[in-house]
Amino acid sequence: MDTDHIDSLIIHCVTEEDWTTRYRGVMDVFEEAKRAGKIRAQGVTCHSLAALQAAARSDWVQINQVRWNPRGAHMDSDVQTLGELFRKMRARGQGMIGMKVVGQGDIVNGLRSLTPETCFRFQIASSAVDAFVVGVERVEHIDEMLRGTQVALNDLGYRIIAA
Repeated sequence: MDTDHIDSLIIHCVTEEDWTTRYRGVMDVFEEAKRAGKIRAQGVTCHSLAALQAAARSDWVQINQVRWNPRGAHMDSDVQTLGELFRKMRARGQGMIGMKVVGQGDIVNGLRSLTPETCFRFQIASSAVDAFVVGVERVEHIDEMLRGTQVALNDLGYRIIAA
């Protein structure tokens, strides 16, 4: 990979409530790599409420990639329940990265669709995540994401300061 370290490394798509026991071997390898300076932060992507709750209790977890959007599409519980859990995770010092921002495209397509800007604004305004990721299928999606994120930041009062 032509790099000295990886900023963050996660165990992906964890669904089991007992994952902190079940994946102890993987977690130990991550910790060893972290001690050696190969990894800066370790974490998990959970795909069930029980797995998320285990992550919230874990001292091992430094970063979470969580399914988070305004409609609850492809998420592990409802928006209110997860928002409360994510705030607790952040209070414990766990970093939070939102994913499924547009609900695998379901939120921005079809009846009652929301704009991508609305979905990005939700990520920022929720204060539940530190960052978010958006999947793209075409180059135009990258432009849409950049434009939509800037619109959301402007709407929420963030401004770019020229150097």
